[in-house]
Parts: sequence; structure tokens; C-alpha cells
Amino acid sequence: MPKHLEKKILPYSAEQLFNVVADVESYPHFLPWAVKSSVFNQGENQFDAELIIGYKLIQTSYTSRVHLTPFKRIDIDYINGPFEYLENYWLFNPLDDHQTEIEFFINFHFKNIFFQKIAERLFVESVKLMTGSFEKRAREVYSSR
Repeated sequence: MPKHLEKKILPYSAEQLFNVVADVESYPHFLPWAVKSSVFNQGENQFDAELIIGYKLIQTSYTSRVHLTPFKRIDIDYINGPFEYLENYWLFNPLDDHQTEIEFFINFHFKNIFFQKIAERLFVESVKLMTGSFEKRAREVYSSR
């Protein structure tokens, strides 16, 4: 059962980092293995999202409900797809106007034993690559301003 908690201080405001993570429709542009994403059932501070993930010839999709607490927290509730369960959240703790401590947590288990074994072998490296991709995206979006 892969589980990961990561904390990191980044040189961006909580609002900037929140906006990068909340922009699910942009994930295929910067997130490894994100093939396609779509957002639907949008409400005031929540929406549903479908994400198609893939690696080589293997692709699968899952749907989740994204709860937004603007500039403070993003919680992801798993709806359906290849997981037995998926727990995921982001916290944004502003240290000042230009520095934020982020906390990223993910815990999941695939229904398919083959996917689960692959995930267990590649999990730590994959999560670090993924969180690094969000950091790189923030740099691309906000460093030129």
C-alpha cells in the first residue's frame, strides 16, 4: 500500500501554488503520465475531474471529486476507477508573501495486482517526479512575471 507524505518550502505564494495544483485541465501539459484530463460538475468550491494516466502501452482513467479551500487546502475524494482506494490532499501554509510550505499526501491501492506491484516498485521515484513537476510548473508560470 504505497503511502507518501512530503513537505517542502517553495518560493511562491500560497495562492500561486494553489492555482497550479487546482488547474487540473493543464495536467497533461506538465505532469508525467497524465494523458488527458477533464473537469465537470463544477460548483463554487468543488468539481469532478477525470484523469487518464498512462505509461507506455498501459492507460487507465479515474474520476475524483476535488474540494477547494481557496489558497489553503485541496482534498481529492476518489469516485471510481482502478483503485480500491485513493486518499490525496495538498496543504498550503504561507510563511510570508513569497514563501509557502506545501504538504502533499497520497495513499492508494490498485484493484489490479499487476498495477499494484508496478506502483510499489516505482512509487517513491514517481511521487518525487510528480511533485517536482508541480514545482517546475509553478516556476514556468510565475517566474517570468
